Amino acid sequence: MACLIADIHMPAMTGLELHGQLISSGRTIPTILVTALPDDADRVRALNDGVVCYLHKPVDEDRLIQCVIAALESDGAPEGAS
Repeated sequence: MACLIADIHMPAMTGLELHGQLISSGRTIPTILVTALPDDADRVRALNDGVVCYLHKPVDEDRLIQCVIAALESDGAPEGAS
């Protein structure tokens, strides 16, 4: 069991790009993305691309735990976001 938690804004690539590259390479892993700069277009794209949760910083601990549980129980299908 594994899941990936990544920031949307990273130095080398975005969290969305990382998720896309993993899927393209056949290494699907349930992914949770976090951001300090929420953007509706990014949120919609992330969830449509199969991200399990799209969370805003500061991240609510209870919501993060719910997302991790959902990610570990999922096949990578979107669960939703807050």
